[in-house]
Amino acid sequence: MSENESKNDLKVMILVDLAEICRKVAGHPAAPEAMREQARSFVKQYEFLLPVRGKGNPDEHLWGETLFIQIARFLPQIIELYTYPAVR
Repeated sequence: MSENESKNDLKVMILVDLAEICRKVAGHPAAPEAMREQARSFVKQYEFLLPVRGKGNPDEHLWGETLFIQIARFLPQIIELYTYPAVR
C-alpha cells in the first residue's frame, strides 16, 4: 500500500467513526432538534458516499474530505451543551 493509499485509508477509517457518532447524536433525545437534524444530514451524506468507499472519483474524494471537516467542526457543539454533574 502506498503512502497516499495509507493516508486515505486512515481518513476513511476516521470518517466511519465520525459518521457513527453523528448517528448517535441524531437519535439522542437530549440533543437539540437543530443539532439532531444536522447530524442526520451528515449521516445521509456519508451513506451516499459509502458505496464508493476507497474507490471514489476526484469529486467524491473531495466530498468525503469536506464531510470529514464539516463533522469535525460540528462535534464541539456537543461540548457546548450545558450540563452539570449528577447528584449522588
